[in-house]
Amino acid sequence: MEVEVNDYSTNEKIFYPEEGLDTSDVVEGHGSFGSLAYFSPWGNVVMYYSEGGPYSGLYLLGKATEGAENIQMLRNSAYSIIRTVLNHWCLQWKQDVWAISWITLPLLS
Repeated sequence: MEVEVNDYSTNEKIFYPEEGLDTSDVVEGHGSFGSLAYFSPWGNVVMYYSEGGPYSGLYLLGKATEGAENIQMLRNSAYSIIRTVLNHWCLQWKQDVWAISWITLPLLS
């Protein structure tokens, strides 16, 4: 899947998935460094590179297992999201060798 990553606020990067996610059986959470979350009111996925607060409609999808320090360096550009194995996802910039990896909850699987 190819996504366009954009800056938002002072602590996160966002992108819009191709389809909305079903949040009917998921508990709301709050964003922290390295977390991946879904903000249902706007339908975007959030990648936190510093602490975020609790927001109504924010659902935690996963936590970075590798490369969380790279989130802040993402530019407004296209990235590939790859499912490597069950519940493991990787975001990779085509022109770079580094990647960010998450282990996710079943909501994204």
